[in-house]
Amino acid sequence: MDLYEFQGKKFFAEYGIKVPQGTVITSPEDTLPDMPAGGVVKTQVLTGGRGKAGGVIICNNNEEIKAAVQKLFGMDIKGHEAHQLLIEEKADIAKEFYFSIFINRAHKVPSLMFSASGGMNIESVPKDQIAIVDVNPLLGIQDYMITTLLNRFDLDCKAGIADVIKKAWKLFTDKKLQLLEINPLIETKDGEVMALDSKITMDDWAIDPSIDTKRQEGGTQTEFERKMIPYGMMAVEMDGDVIVYSSGAGVAMATADCVAARGVKLRAIVDEGSFSSAPPDEEGQRKAAEVQKNILALNPKVILINMHFQAGKTDQEAHTLRFAFDEAAKTIPIVARFKGRNCELAMEVMKGSPIFSTMDFTEAVDWAVAKAKEA
Repeated sequence: MDLYEFQGKKFFAEYGIKVPQGTVITSPEDTLPDMPAGGVVKTQVLTGGRGKAGGVIICNNNEEIKAAVQKLFGMDIKGHEAHQLLIEEKADIAKEFYFSIFINRAHKVPSLMFSASGGMNIESVPKDQIAIVDVNPLLGIQDYMITTLLNRFDLDCKAGIADVIKKAWKLFTDKKLQLLEINPLIETKDGEVMALDSKITMDDWAIDPSIDTKRQEGGTQTEFERKMIPYGMMAVEMDGDVIVYSSGAGVAMATADCVAARGVKLRAIVDEGSFSSAPPDEEGQRKAAEVQKNILALNPKVILINMHFQAGKTDQEAHTLRFAFDEAAKTIPIVARFKGRNCELAMEVMKGSPIFSTMDFTEAVDWAVAKAKEA
């Protein structure tokens, strides 16, 4: 999940990284900060290129700030409407740099990236002007890594940048981030090092509880995909007929592949992730009902459930599935396949349910595909 600039800067400030003082408004009628010397008004959208699109305005006084707010609120930037604005103090910039920490998929470790050419798209910076250093996750960040990263550049504020890198690393590891980017990271004319922008991507399985996921813009995510996140589920919405609901991403993808190979299109793939498989208590029943409501809103022709557990108890999952889908199964063909611990008990739990149940994977897929073709 991508965070807005103001959310990222809040984390920066909590970890001791200096950022400009700012105020977030969610309506053009909100009270604006008193800034006689002016400030910067920025649209808060989860896409790049705000500046080129006119989504950032530098103002010289309160009147210009007021006019900028009226102009920017609701602006469409690459299909993203600006319903939040960040108004912050202007920075006295001496130099601009680029810094990021990212998961290096090729090397299978986190990597630090730095360039003395900040304030522009890093892809447009020549490779010989960029330094990258891998971080062994077992060692964590070490002083020699930062020295290696920065030594090739002529920097007056090397100590200040090194301090920011250490604090950024702690934030990155504490919050289990996928990406932390500061562009630009600036040196002010007073010699301070400050994060003038932020880009943070959180792991969908480790979203900080301070983030209200229901209000977070999903970027390229659909409304359905966003709705499933608060339940610890990962979902991919498509435009076909069959929903695959499964216990784990690998099982989900394998099941989806088998359905597609038989000539039937998928409506969605849902990995139930950390959603509880224990017999539903009152809170569990409420969540199960909400999940069912979200899934049924897609109007699938068939729902194929594949529960393949190694440690979890499939009989407990069966209780949850019955509560969530028994009623729906009276009007929509639903099949549940169980494999793993206590699967025989799971089949006992499913007796009397309108959900067709089996322990045979091929039978479950063939049944779902046949029902989808009949519909």
